[in-house]
Amino acid sequence: MIFDYSGTLSLEAPRFARTESLVRALAESGLAALGVATPEIFWEGIVGPTWIEGSTTAIGYKRVMAERIMALGLAPGETGFEITAAASRFVDRYLDHRGSIPAGVPS
Repeated sequence: MIFDYSGTLSLEAPRFARTESLVRALAESGLAALGVATPEIFWEGIVGPTWIEGSTTAIGYKRVMAERIMALGLAPGETGFEITAAASRFVDRYLDHRGSIPAGVPS
C-alpha cells in the first residue's frame, strides 16, 4: 500500500491546490457553475467533510464530492448526472495533474 500525503510522493498535488490552479480547475470542470466556485467552499464545504470517506474507502473521491454537493444544495435544479459529471471531470484533472496513481487507489 502506498500513501501519498498530498505531496510526499507527488510534488504536483500541492501545485494543483494553489488558488489560481484550483479556481481554474473548478471552472473548467463545471463545479464553479454548480456553486463550488471558491477555494473556501471547496476546502471547507466539500473536502473537509468528505476527506476520511473519500480517502479511506472504496467509494472514491468522485462519488463523495458529488454526494456532498447534492447534500449542500449548491446546485438547485441540476441533475445528479450533471453534478456527478462535473465532480468526475474535476477529480480526473486532479489525478492527471498528480501523475500516475498506483492501482487500487479510489478515484
